[in-house]
Amino acid sequence: MWIIIGIILVRKNLVSDVWICPWGIFNTEPKCEENMDLRIVKTKKAIRRAFFELLRTKDVNSISIKEISSLAEIDRKTFYSHYAGVYELVDELENEAVLLVADLVYDIDAYSIFTDPEQMLYVLETITENKAFSYLRFLFVKGNADLLNKFITSVKSRMMAEFKSRLNIDDSTLSLVVDYTLAGITTCYQSWLRDDKPVPIRRLCEQLSRIIVLGLNGIAIK
Repeated sequence: MWIIIGIILVRKNLVSDVWICPWGIFNTEPKCEENMDLRIVKTKKAIRRAFFELLRTKDVNSISIKEISSLAEIDRKTFYSHYAGVYELVDELENEAVLLVADLVYDIDAYSIFTDPEQMLYVLETITENKAFSYLRFLFVKGNADLLNKFITSVKSRMMAEFKSRLNIDDSTLSLVVDYTLAGITTCYQSWLRDDKPVPIRRLCEQLSRIIVLGLNGIAIK
């Protein structure tokens, strides 16, 4: 499924064209329904809705297949016909969320996302306000470490290439800079969501860009 989703996602104007399949898979083409058994669509939709509902009050580690099946009104055998377990379902959802973000920033200069508050604002505002990113936001609030690692891995090589063309530093240091920057922004955004958005998102982006460009001295100087 990961490969199929990667093929059908377009690289341009993703957010404006985004469409959500009936079972919640992020996509840009409703063609994903063609040649697909409607029973599969209905079952996956029920499984995901049940999982999301349980995730509101429970940690992933404590959610059982029995609970998902009961809430989705299916039997365990039906669940296993689609997923080997809860973590396969989670992995699928995380992969879709990461791919969606990767496509969002595909046509944007990677360096400017970190150094230009307006570019960062565009990315974070889209993630915050667009329905297609609702599950991603939910995982951010939950502080999902696997999602953070997948996100960093998915965009790191591109960031490395673009940073290398602008910064005169060795590869080892460059890797450290990219890891630090990606993890820092993602963690700050997680905290911002978890704390119920204590400052306007524009202010958050201005502060993050200033810290990245000027460091602690830049944020401390008045």
